[in-house]
Amino acid sequence: MPKMTRSFTLDRAKAVKENRTVSMVFSSEYPVIRQNDDGEEFEEILSHDPEDMDLSLLNDGAPLCEMHDLKRQRGVIEKAELDRDKRVGRATARFSKLPQGEAVFQDVLDGIRKHVSVGYNLIAVKSSSKGTTGRAALRFKWQPYEISIVSAPEDPQTGIGRGLRMLANGTYELTDAPRRADILSALPVAPVDVPQGAKRERIDER
Repeated sequence: MPKMTRSFTLDRAKAVKENRTVSMVFSSEYPVIRQNDDGEEFEEILSHDPEDMDLSLLNDGAPLCEMHDLKRQRGVIEKAELDRDKRVGRATARFSKLPQGEAVFQDVLDGIRKHVSVGYNLIAVKSSSKGTTGRAALRFKWQPYEISIVSAPEDPQTGIGRGLRMLANGTYELTDAPRRADILSALPVAPVDVPQGAKRERIDER
């Protein structure tokens, strides 16, 4: 299944220059129009029920990247959590001290880079109903695995989501839900600001 993304505006007032951190909203239940394998449009809704939002990868030192390029890691996600009242995902990211990270962080402070986008995988269809546009509205269990600083937000009304099909009984299923090990293997090996001589341990699939 292709990488899925959604974009949000970054508030530079949430940036703390002294420790190079910024707080952000990275997800919501805003419905996005996608297409299934048969070309049929549906509304994709990322469920923000606690049991449907897997934040384990974000809270395991997930990368803060540029433009969803895992080779251009500019920081690390220090904390991700669900705001149950507003039903949004919130995260705090710390930028690297390396020149590339400092440059991006300075652009955030200066209000030049204003947008963030979350990369995520759909895990399972939780429910289906008729959406406000008349299309099928599908609520998904999902897992974010990286957050990126992007120069321009993607159009929230369009997108192609493969690997989804409707069954004969009218329900939906994902045809190729990702495995945890597959996601982990795509992440950069080197963490940000690793002390000399420190050893990084890769988490086993569980």
